[in-house]
Amino acid sequence: MRAGVLIFGSSMADRLYVFFGHHKCATSWVVEICRFVADYTGRNFGSYDNPRQYAGDLAAAVQREGTDILCLRNAKESERQQLPEFLGFHLIRDPRDILVSGYFSHRNSHPTEGWAELSAHRERLQQLSQSEGLIAEMEFSASVFRDLASWNYGAANVLEMKYERFVQNPYQAMLDAFDFLGLVNWHEPKAGDWVRDVGVLYHHKLKRRLPWWPCNPTPAQVPQYLLLGKCHENRFSRLAGGRREGQEDKQSHYRKGAAGDWVEHFTPEVTTAFRERFPRLVETLGYAW
Repeated sequence: MRAGVLIFGSSMADRLYVFFGHHKCATSWVVEICRFVADYTGRNFGSYDNPRQYAGDLAAAVQREGTDILCLRNAKESERQQLPEFLGFHLIRDPRDILVSGYFSHRNSHPTEGWAELSAHRERLQQLSQSEGLIAEMEFSASVFRDLASWNYGAANVLEMKYERFVQNPYQAMLDAFDFLGLVNWHEPKAGDWVRDVGVLYHHKLKRRLPWWPCNPTPAQVPQYLLLGKCHENRFSRLAGGRREGQEDKQSHYRKGAAGDWVEHFTPEVTTAFRERFPRLVETLGYAW
């Protein structure tokens, strides 16, 4: 099964590797990197958006699908507790920026196919002022904030990461994340390594062996230069059609790519509503007003 949090487990190793993400926290971007690592190392990749996709029993789904690298796009503490032994990393963001990003995405750009609730929510947002819309978005996305509030941030087997550091240097952030998992090969590349790596990727991505390849390649780690190359391939400017981080297009799914954007959109009314609905969430996650 092809899906979304990072997990390692059955086919290549005894341990599961997991990426725990949340809505509007660069989750789709990280999932693509996880998929690349799985393809290169010949591991089984899995991703889920919600419990319905794994019939409410995550551990059984991981075992049934033989998932090695798992991505949970809307991670919950209850999901973390269901998993067998694993190593993982967890990416969060200032909840106020999540709210603003979610508002513009749900109002303008997020696909509505198969999501009737979003279609109705979008119609409502387009009839409200921005401040009213942000308050309406708080209710629509309340589960995201509850998931962040209930998460155990002290687990030794999970590397905690913040979006604000990620956007400053996504290359170092991904090196740190996959190094924590033990999946980075730090050796300096030698002449001819690219031939080997093309063969590895071809074999696992297309499920075919190059005619001249002597054996089934199953490296346990991904070379650092390939990981960095994949990050560069998925850089914001490319995904956003040439715009740099901070250059806004409200109609684009890749709207701005910047941290701290909430300051420009939180009115006193929005601030009051957020603090009443989610008291101390900002402080709990290590941010400040």
